Amino acid sequence: MSIMQDCRVHWQSAAAQAAHAAHAAWRSLQGYADAAWREFPGNELPLLMLGLALLAACCPTPFGIFALALQLQIQSFVVYRSTCSEQQRRCGKRDALRLHNPALNVLRSIVGTALLAAVDVGVSIRLTEHLPLKLSWHAFMSYWIVAHSEYMVHRFIWHAHWTRHRGVPRLFSHLQFHYLHHYLAHHDHAGDPATRARMERGQDDPLDAERKRAIKARETRTGDAATRRFAAYSLACSNHGFTIGTLECRVSTASLYLLCPSGFAFLAHAVRGDDQQRWAKGRRTWIERVFWSSEAMVRKVEEHQMHHYATREHGEIAFCGALPFGHLVVFPVWQTW
Repeated sequence: MSIMQDCRVHWQSAAAQAAHAAHAAWRSLQGYADAAWREFPGNELPLLMLGLALLAACCPTPFGIFALALQLQIQSFVVYRSTCSEQQRRCGKRDALRLHNPALNVLRSIVGTALLAAVDVGVSIRLTEHLPLKLSWHAFMSYWIVAHSEYMVHRFIWHAHWTRHRGVPRLFSHLQFHYLHHYLAHHDHAGDPATRARMERGQDDPLDAERKRAIKARETRTGDAATRRFAAYSLACSNHGFTIGTLECRVSTASLYLLCPSGFAFLAHAVRGDDQQRWAKGRRTWIERVFWSSEAMVRKVEEHQMHHYATREHGEIAFCGALPFGHLVVFPVWQTW
């Protein structure tokens, strides 16, 4: 009987020690998670979008359908909130085409995104046995889908005024850093006459150092330490919205396109199980020369200047698209470009 009691005491002691170790490990893990949560604000959205892309690519069904629905919901939320902030800034100005109607813009977003993906996937299905023709089709459609996405990133994320307000869901706090480097820094520098003159002369670094310090001090004045550090990093890695510098900055920018029609089209291909080349890759020097010296690109440069310097005549959201001929796919959806 004493042997049984000794065994029982031994097992109880071992179980108590194991429970204590497990509890300590859990508290340690919880503390690490809490520290990471505070240390890295705004990483949730790009990680979620990249996770959805990997999930759809590895497990097309049923997770792919879920990924498609979730991507469309997130995209619609961003379009709705950004359009609401556009509407507030217009202060009741006439809007004959309802370009700033939140519900209508969500409808435009869903219809345009679904239509582009349906055409892309539908035609590629019929070209399964013609690989060169299929790759040509993907390259052709990729351009128009990216042009549509680029317009939406510029208008609804880089000009997302609502991200400056309190009460922004943490999942979308990542967008405020892109709004910071583009609208609050890039537009600020572009509005400086001296900086504009240096840009027109083609100076390698046209930005005024004193102005950069002032913008950094202004935008890192509030928030907790991690938020201030992220704001400073956003300005540094993008050179105040004039480039995409580090690998992290490039991944962050690329993840924005997963919020847009390009992300939906990728997920649609993954759901269909299409493992062929989805996007046109690679570039050649002569192609870049032709691209940048083309008449269409010259026109886009002129439009981008009007985006900065003719807001009184055309409004704040005019000429957000920056890809040549992108208006051919953007205008039917948004009635502007």
